[in-house]
Amino acid sequence: MPKKGPTGRFWSVLSTLNVLAMVFPVILFRQADSEGAQLVATCVLVVVVFLLAIIDSIGILLAYSLKDN
Repeated sequence: MPKKGPTGRFWSVLSTLNVLAMVFPVILFRQADSEGAQLVATCVLVVVVFLLAIIDSIGILLAYSLKDN
């Protein structure tokens, strides 16, 4: 009997949320006009990527652990 895991819908929602979460930091980085603004935008971008990695890892672990047996 095949094991069930996250469906295509799960991966679609997860990737869509990741893209939407990255829109603001990328726009902020592209609009930075001074070195200080670029530094702040870079820090925001790094923090968002780090938080998304943690949140995605937790979500994937939960999706695999809560699957139907």
